[in-house]
Amino acid sequence: MAPWDGVPWTFDVVGRVWPSSEKILPEASLLAFSQFQQRRIVEVFENHEDMAYECVRWARWMTKTGNLHVLCIKCARHAWSYGAVTKWNHKQKRYRPVIGNRRWRCLTAAAHRANLDVKDRGPACRVRTGCGAQFCDTSDTPLLQANLPIGLVLAAAYYSSATVERLLVQCGEKAKALELRTLVQQLQKQTDRTIWKKVRRYSRLFCGYILLHECPDIRVRSGGKQFVVGNWKREAARQHHLASVHQNAKQRLRKRYQQVETVLRQLEQVDQSRLQGQVIDSDRRCELVRRLTAVTRKVKHALSDRALLAA
Repeated sequence: MAPWDGVPWTFDVVGRVWPSSEKILPEASLLAFSQFQQRRIVEVFENHEDMAYECVRWARWMTKTGNLHVLCIKCARHAWSYGAVTKWNHKQKRYRPVIGNRRWRCLTAAAHRANLDVKDRGPACRVRTGCGAQFCDTSDTPLLQANLPIGLVLAAAYYSSATVERLLVQCGEKAKALELRTLVQQLQKQTDRTIWKKVRRYSRLFCGYILLHECPDIRVRSGGKQFVVGNWKREAARQHHLASVHQNAKQRLRKRYQQVETVLRQLEQVDQSRLQGQVIDSDRRCELVRRLTAVTRKVKHALSDRALLAA
C-alpha cells in the first residue's frame, strides 16, 4: 500500500490510517540507535523532498472530499499549476528546480482568454477572473525561506523539534538543527495556526511511510506495519461502503426527479385543458399539486446528509 497511488488522503483519512510515532518507531528507540542508523534515517527524510512537498500541498489545500483545490493566497480563487520552483545553486552557478515544490498561477481574465485561444476553445468556456498572483506550495509560510529539506520539518512535527535537533547535532549538522528550531517556532506562532495542525497530521503519512517502506535496514516496532495495514483495510471497506451509499442515493434522487417530471406533465395537461376552455376536475388538480409538494420534499430529503448516511 503506497500513499502516492491515487488515494485521496484527506485530513480525516490520514488520522484514521496512520498512527503516531509510538506505534511505528518510538522516540526512545530512535534515540537509542547507533550514529550510523540515525544518520541513515536523517538522510532518508532529507532525500524524499517530492513526497514532503506533496504532503505540505495536501495539508494546505486538500478538501474534505479528497480533491486538491489550490486557492490563490491573495484572492482565494482557483489557481493553476505551471511548473516547478527554481532556486539558485551556488556550486553549479545556475538555477535548478526544487524537486516537489510546485508553482501556481491565479489566472487573470486576459491570460485565461489567451490560453483558450491557444487551445482553440470557444467562448462558452467559463473565463477566470483571478488577480494574476504567482506563488508556490510554501508561499505565505515560514517554509518559503527554508534552507533545509522540508522532510526534516515533517519529522520534527512527527516526533518533536528537540528530538530531530538532537539527531542532527549527533550527525554533525548543528547549523541545520538551529535553523530547524527557528523554523518550527515560526510555524507554531503563525497567525493561521491550522497550518501547523495540518502539517502535524500529514507528517504521520510522510514519516510513517518512510519508516515502513524506505528504511528496510531500520528495525521498527513489531506490529507497526500490520497496524497500518489493518487500518487501511478498514478504511478501504469504509470508502467502499460510502461509495455504495452515494450510488444508492443518486439512484433514489434520479427516481424522485422522474416522479416530479411525471406529476408536472400531468399538471401541465390539466392547465392546458383549462386554457382551451374545457371543464377540469378541480379536485384532480389539487391532488396533483399535493403530490408535487410531497415529491419535492422527498427530493430535498434525498439530498440531505441524513439520507446519505441512512441509506
